[in-house]
Amino acid sequence: MRTALLSANRRSEEGGLRAAQVIAGRSVLAWQADWARSMGCERIICLCDTPVEAVLDLQREVEAAGLAFHAVRSSLQLVGLVRAEGSLAIVLDGLVPDTALAQQWGRNGDRLMPAIATLPHRHKLAEDYPQDFERIDRDRHWAGVAVVPAKSVQGLADCPPDGEPVSLLLRLALQAQVPCRGLGELASTEGDGVLFASSSQDCSRHETARIAALAERPAMFAPGRALAALFVRAFGARTLAFGPKASATAAVLLLVAGGGFAWAGHAVTGLMIAALGALAGEIARGWSALKAGLLGQPPWRHWQRFLAVIFDVGTAIICWMIMGLHGIPEINSIAALALLPVLAIGLIRLCSRMAGQGLAEFWDDRALHLLVFALATAAGGIAVGIGLVAIAALAYLAWQNRLS
Repeated sequence: MRTALLSANRRSEEGGLRAAQVIAGRSVLAWQADWARSMGCERIICLCDTPVEAVLDLQREVEAAGLAFHAVRSSLQLVGLVRAEGSLAIVLDGLVPDTALAQQWGRNGDRLMPAIATLPHRHKLAEDYPQDFERIDRDRHWAGVAVVPAKSVQGLADCPPDGEPVSLLLRLALQAQVPCRGLGELASTEGDGVLFASSSQDCSRHETARIAALAERPAMFAPGRALAALFVRAFGARTLAFGPKASATAAVLLLVAGGGFAWAGHAVTGLMIAALGALAGEIARGWSALKAGLLGQPPWRHWQRFLAVIFDVGTAIICWMIMGLHGIPEINSIAALALLPVLAIGLIRLCSRMAGQGLAEFWDDRALHLLVFALATAAGGIAVGIGLVAIAALAYLAWQNRLS
């Protein structure tokens, strides 16, 4: 069995528990558990003097995922929990390894490859925090991550009961000749591939850097998507836990509200509200991508396609209602009334599939298209506005066909 050993005892520079500090809306301990799960660990053990709120939250999260969780206080309790078979992944208190480190760490059948990650003697972390990143030999320090045979835990029974379990396990692993490897050998990641949460400032800097790296860049040709990207960058970390669902729900509610206003005869207002709904949908998509990047998980593609279909259909229905209520003389038949918005949206969707990255975002920017329809309605010609959008899409498709 693969087991992870985490800790929640050491204090940050401000005096609080390192493990309880928050990065992008989640505790350091929760990020460590994510790394452990990505390593294939089926059980999480947390060393802590007192099961604080962060530990209890982690227990609920781990057990909800169907994994085992144990909070222990001493080496003897650890000996009683870990069997000799399998592997034990150890993470330093307050250290958050990069997910790439787990993805690229060598595997050997059902067992993780035993290794002790190391830092060079002159590394900044080793120089600033020598008690945490312990010296292994003259030239190397422990990097805060190790995978050791689970049988090494049994050696704790012969060690002083008041010793620090992680430090003792590190010494036992070295005695058992577990190989030492530099972080660069274990995984090619940017920087060191680890974050050491020694203070809240470190967590804040890491959070800002991660969001800047993972959040979408504002699109040049799609103002709606650009505005959504800026919103996610500004508020993504604080509301990451509920942001995607809340913004997706708001998107659907605003679309329905826009349809209601259009039905009541307030055409421009209805289209503007629907445009806000499309913007909320873009924010939900950006939030979902950011959350997936932070957690090392694929985004919810099916949900994004579902929301895109809802807005395509909703936009067509709102346009039908406005055209019908305005009694446009040039469009008298029900068939023509139904086909014009469908034609425009179908051509827009086809353009988004054939365009390159930059222009695809423009053709996918439903908030922008709804705003154009609103402006055309305010000018008294929604049918003309829809027709112009359809002609623009048709011209783009013809241009793309000529290039190919």
